[in-house]
Amino acid sequence: MLYWIRLLAIMMAISVWSGTSIPALAASSVYDVYQGEKLLKRFDNKLSAITYAKKWGHASVRQEGNWVWNNYPYQVYQYNKKLKEFDHYAQAVRYARKWDHAAIVKMPGPMRVWDNYPYEVFQYNKKLKSFQKAKEAVRYAKDHPGSVVRQEGQMEPVFLTGQPFHVYQNQKFLKGFTHLKDAIPYARRWEHSRVVREKDRRTIWEFKDSVKGYSLLDVPLIRQNPELPRGCEVTTLAMLLHYAGKPVDKMALAEQVIKDSTPVKKKGNQIISWGDPELGFVGNMYDMDKPGFGVYHEPLTVLANQYLKGNALDLTGGEFQDVLRFLEKGVPVLTIINSRFRPVQDWVTWRGPQGVVRATFREHAVLLVGYDHRYVYINDPLRGYKNRKVSRFQFEKGWIQMGRQAVTYMN
Repeated sequence: MLYWIRLLAIMMAISVWSGTSIPALAASSVYDVYQGEKLLKRFDNKLSAITYAKKWGHASVRQEGNWVWNNYPYQVYQYNKKLKEFDHYAQAVRYARKWDHAAIVKMPGPMRVWDNYPYEVFQYNKKLKSFQKAKEAVRYAKDHPGSVVRQEGQMEPVFLTGQPFHVYQNQKFLKGFTHLKDAIPYARRWEHSRVVREKDRRTIWEFKDSVKGYSLLDVPLIRQNPELPRGCEVTTLAMLLHYAGKPVDKMALAEQVIKDSTPVKKKGNQIISWGDPELGFVGNMYDMDKPGFGVYHEPLTVLANQYLKGNALDLTGGEFQDVLRFLEKGVPVLTIINSRFRPVQDWVTWRGPQGVVRATFREHAVLLVGYDHRYVYINDPLRGYKNRKVSRFQFEKGWIQMGRQAVTYMN
């Protein structure tokens, strides 16, 4: 040992005389133990440092300034300024609530575990920014198309920017849509795609080559007669709502459905002008001796949503296979068809409030409750048949002729 000390002294003397320097020796890892910001002791071994630090309150172990352990992991910040540190999460939250725009960061990490600016703006599944007040978040979201404002811990969004249906391929966002009927055809172009309702992040539709071969639901039948001789649509909606756990009387629905009160004008037996079933129920629902027609998908979806709290879905314009997928999931579907369940030829036109209305007086609504390879199964409110089977091929053709109208709900 004495030999090495003498050798080191000689080398130092030579370096001073010659103006050269001795190469630095490699430093070993040093673990510093702090109490608050006061250095207590240094260790070469991490485990020894942590064992020693555990004896002290408000202690931490740091390596080259980086935290590797502490016993007060919850740090309260206001903006980027650290206010205080706490051993327990509950203590940190109580303190942080005294300050505006505060956040709690857990160490080591750091990882944010709480803040009091809970309104978060997302654009296509990517978080953009957080705000303390809802109105600030909404104002920011309006400048970013396709964005949504969510409050931490709440399922329902605070604000949507008008595109509630988003198409994804795997986890990649593709496009946003205002209407489901536009989102599904677009999503069908891509394998591994799905349509997500941004309101609650639930998948409404997903890419599949085909539906399974068979499905049949046990939905109680409700007859429209004798009270509602033209009330097939609201009676079918009553069956749908009953199955969804909302037992609403058909007569209440008949009263509540939107009406188009445009009076009928005729020239002889020909109708010149009348209401539009896209806008509301046309004519009289209760008396066959008075002029009457029916109602289409949009007013029915509006009425359904009064009871289903926004969970009604208008599938109109989609493919018949998309309708069958809801049966596969255990959900019946209201369909607008005709009373013969196949294509018909007896069509008429008249002038409506928004343009020409093309219609058939064989228009009918039934509840689709099942299918197999050859047949679909329906609850028919007019004839009083439950699980009536009709040709799947012919039914689909007649349904397409009526504009592919279908209404269901998120299960």
